[in-house]
Amino acid sequence: MQFKLDVQKGLIRDAAVYGDFFSTLDADTLCAALMGCPYERGAVLAALRSHGIDGAVYRISAEELASVVVD
Repeated sequence: MQFKLDVQKGLIRDAAVYGDFFSTLDADTLCAALMGCPYERGAVLAALRSHGIDGAVYRISAEELASVVVD
């Protein structure tokens, strides 16, 4: 799984997910959770959790996924 982010003035303006991955949700849900989110690990983590994404992508925790997006 690979993320492509467009970050402007510290906010995620656009997000896309590429590649094969197993998920219980649509990739658009994941991207929508990130749109408008501050490009900070804590903010990304909160956005993922608020959209029910904790463990939805191949049992990867929201914490691990936030690290992939921001770190």
